[in-house]
Amino acid sequence: MSSSSEPGCLLHTAELAVWGTGAAGPHVVAVVQARLPLPVRAHHRLQRWAFSLLQRSACERGADVDVTVLVVAADTPAELVRRRVGELVRRPVGVNQASVLYEHEVRERTIAQAATADFI
Repeated sequence: MSSSSEPGCLLHTAELAVWGTGAAGPHVVAVVQARLPLPVRAHHRLQRWAFSLLQRSACERGADVDVTVLVVAADTPAELVRRRVGELVRRPVGVNQASVLYEHEVRERTIAQAATADFI
């Protein structure tokens, strides 16, 4: 796959891993498997996609929603993804409204911690 076609391919192969109700509302987690590091253009496209999912989900459900796009490599352990998503859905929404995170950012900390690290 060429780098020019990669952003579109990422969006077409994203898997919605979780659509569930957490402690105070729904979380949407899209797990995207890709060759890392991603081109900057692909990262920006994923950010726009996360925000559009946030807007659409909030409008359809009439409630606060968190959207997380988690970008992982082919060799990322599935158990790590399951553990981090499980931790996330136990938290209230509003922590990471629309974020794009990478596997290396959630190896040693939760999705919520990684999402808020940029704001601290």
